[in-house]
This record gives sequence, C-alpha cells and structure tokens, in this order.
Amino acid sequence: MSSPLIILASLILPLVVIIFLWIQTNSKFSDKNLPPGLRRLPTLGNLHQLGPLPHRSLMALSRKYRPFVYLQLGSLPVLVISNAEAAREALKTHDRAFAGRPNLFVAGVLTYGFLDVSFAAYGDTWRVLKKIMVTELLGPKRIQSFESVRAEEVRRMFNTVSSSAARSFPVNINEMAVLLANDVVCRATFGKRCNEGQG
Repeated sequence: MSSPLIILASLILPLVVIIFLWIQTNSKFSDKNLPPGLRRLPTLGNLHQLGPLPHRSLMALSRKYRPFVYLQLGSLPVLVISNAEAAREALKTHDRAFAGRPNLFVAGVLTYGFLDVSFAAYGDTWRVLKKIMVTELLGPKRIQSFESVRAEEVRRMFNTVSSSAARSFPVNINEMAVLLANDVVCRATFGKRCNEGQG
C-alpha cells in the first residue's frame, strides 16, 4: 500500500468512526420522549457548551428550558432539574427510578464489587448499609462527639486570620474555609490534621 493511500485512510477512518458514533447516539434517543435540550456533538455531547463555569451555564440553561433540560455529557445522558417541586417528585416520589448508580470499573475494584453505600445497587443491601451509616456515622451522638474538634479548628482559623490582619497580610478566605473543612474531616476521621507533620 502506497503512502498516499495510507494518509488518505488515516484521514477517512476517524471521520467514518465519528459519523457512525453520531448516528448511533442520535438514533438511541430519537424514539424517546425527552425534555428539551441543546444540540449535541458526537462523542462530546454537550460538554463543550458547559464552559469554564459549568454551574453558571447550567443555571442559564435551567432558566431557558425550565423545569427540565436534557444534556449528554460524553456518553452519559443527564437530566437537569431546576424546579423544587419537580426535584421533590424525582427524588422523593419516584426515588427508585433515579436511585441507580453507574457501574464504573474502578469503583467496582475499589469497593470489592460495589459493596459500599456509595456504589451499591438500590435494594436490601443498600438499605441496610444506609441505615448503618446513618445510625453509626451521622447520628446526633456521633456528630455531637466532634463538637470540640470543630470548635478548636474554627478558633485556630480565627487566630490565623487575626494574626495575618495584625501584620497587614492578605487572607484568602476561600482557601481558609477549604482548609478548615479538610482539617475538621481529617481530625474526625484520622485524629490529626491533613497537613500535620508536613514541613
């Protein structure tokens, strides 16, 4: 095979694959009664339309297509709900229809075959795991037991802000809030701050 034919084949093959994926993507959802949404590209879907601030793009879309917007993020179909009543209907009344979790390969390996509460399939096992998590980890007694940790970390943050202000140093409050949340979680989980022991 000569080199011009190789070049031509290497240019045409990706184009044929993209056209095939586009036809397959559009035919897969064409027969369903979907809510309004944006035109999507093959493979990318609507990812390119989210921009650098996806939350603002989604807010603008929800104002335009209220209460539902259909998007496709890569190969995943996504339904954006922007109405409190519709969200209550989806998450409370019809929660079983929306309770599925993606079967990601990495999640399956890390959770020993989807056996944790985050990726387990909706059913008896998930309900038992959720009950254990709520009573043992998120119960009022457990939350109350870490009140001293939270108070100490907030006091530490205020002292840092106060000393920086006394020396006229600028303080990034966003960064401080993230560090505070990380330190509270790390101390409650591991018994020490996230950056403790680092030089």
